[in-house]
Amino acid sequence: MPADEGLSWRKIVVATVVAFFAALGTYAFTVTRDTFERTIVIEDPFPPPEPLSARLLVEGPDPFGGAAFVTSPLVTDPDRTIDDLTREDAIYPAYRQKLGQWSDIATAFHAVRIELRTPLETPVVVTDIVPRILERTEPKHGWYLAEGGCGIGFNAIRKAVVDFDLATPVVDFSSPADGESGTFTLTEDHVEVFEITAWTRDHYVEWVYDFHYTTSEDTGVLTVDRLGIPFKLSSEIGSRGFRPVNSADNPFRRMFHWDTGIESC
Repeated sequence: MPADEGLSWRKIVVATVVAFFAALGTYAFTVTRDTFERTIVIEDPFPPPEPLSARLLVEGPDPFGGAAFVTSPLVTDPDRTIDDLTREDAIYPAYRQKLGQWSDIATAFHAVRIELRTPLETPVVVTDIVPRILERTEPKHGWYLAEGGCGIGFNAIRKAVVDFDLATPVVDFSSPADGESGTFTLTEDHVEVFEITAWTRDHYVEWVYDFHYTTSEDTGVLTVDRLGIPFKLSSEIGSRGFRPVNSADNPFRRMFHWDTGIESC
């Protein structure tokens, strides 16, 4: 082979190798760049505020400020019995606090007071409040304490009720003053406080409240629960009811006629 011909072949081989590695480098750069762009997300250091925020002010197993009956949580743990309570526990709210450490299931009634706020300069309109059921089954069985009398009367800013024995439970505002239209407008200077009382005689229920709202630019849903834990409620029917009494020998009286439902009168 002539010298100049061999030199030409070497140049071709070298050029081919260089072109190959150049192409490989370009491909590697492209893949690395695309991967970087897919995996690295630069967050906005100043994200816009949420249009609506909620604060759970109070939660209890009964309507506030004068319920017909005040019920304790429903204790379903078989290792906890009425005998674990002392005479001192018969004084309200001592038994409520102790039983609250043993169970988070409300008995017969459940009430919450929720405050809504907006930081936006333009109004936010709450268009609907939905009790979204996560579980609805037969009632839990256990035991509970209750006391009180006839009548009911409590003040609320926005008062509503939920009947979980309906096929499709709704948040029902009881009077026009409380919001017959079901819509509420919030501004920077105007907050809304809702007091929602739920009950059931036929079920055990777990649920959250979904607040549907609109702004000048968007729509959304704000879910209210107990820091990621749903609200819980069970009928008292089938469970053993007790009533605190002023007795040194037997501070808790078994109320057998409550086995088919609490009767306040």
